[in-house]
Amino acid sequence: MVMTSQRRYRIGLHYEYDLRFEMQKANSPWLSSEMAAKNLEFAGWRNSTKDELEAQLNRIQTSIEIAENKIKGIEDKFERQKQMQINSGHRPASSMNKQMRQDLHRFEAVLDVAIQERIKVEGVISERVEKQKFRKPCLPYGPVGMSKGNLQGIIKILDGQNVEQDTEGVLRICDLRSPYHSMKTVDYYEIMIPLERARQKQLLADLLMQAQAEARALEMPVPLDLGAQSLRRVDPKNLPLWPEEQIPRESVIWREKPVVAPRGGEYTADALEDVI
Repeated sequence: MVMTSQRRYRIGLHYEYDLRFEMQKANSPWLSSEMAAKNLEFAGWRNSTKDELEAQLNRIQTSIEIAENKIKGIEDKFERQKQMQINSGHRPASSMNKQMRQDLHRFEAVLDVAIQERIKVEGVISERVEKQKFRKPCLPYGPVGMSKGNLQGIIKILDGQNVEQDTEGVLRICDLRSPYHSMKTVDYYEIMIPLERARQKQLLADLLMQAQAEARALEMPVPLDLGAQSLRRVDPKNLPLWPEEQIPRESVIWREKPVVAPRGGEYTADALEDVI
């Protein structure tokens, strides 16, 4: 089994191999930038989730196994032909016939390109894992409005979420880890942050009631407040949902980098932990 990312034959040695190799490579969204730009499924692979990348890797591995089986089938057929010639008292053929040889070279080309694709996808996954080690958490305290801008004063990070401009220059959250991916920052500030403040206020009220009840049960002084409170980390499952009625979801074309939305178009709390 060939495990290299290079061509197995030099250019010009086998016409069928050269033709199929270049065709497969040109049609690969992983190896051809032109094809990636035309194929929306792969156009934003840099922002695909780990599960999506691994699904692509599985499909590529299936193609590799099919090509390997085809090659083995042709080689086995040739060996059987040679054995039949020996059994009939003739000298066995030293090489395959033209059709068999062409079929072999075509499947070898398919295999070699698929191996290049596998190396590419494995590299992307490995790069994601390495970057994840140094990536700041997304929405650690929920929508509270902590931001960081670039030298031009344009906001780039909002509560740990990446922010990018769409083609109209509108700032939006551009982070597949976030349930607010593609939301305008204006809507985030005006709607999501007040929702989170209301949730946090209710949470503190509930905690105060609980502390007061416990104090009464122990016949201790009843606290009137909880004192100064620092920001509390938020469980992703408790984040405010996207208010569909107030903020309709929109199809977004990004100015600098395309983004592939998760299949089904929905974000779950679990997805916040899974995305790389």
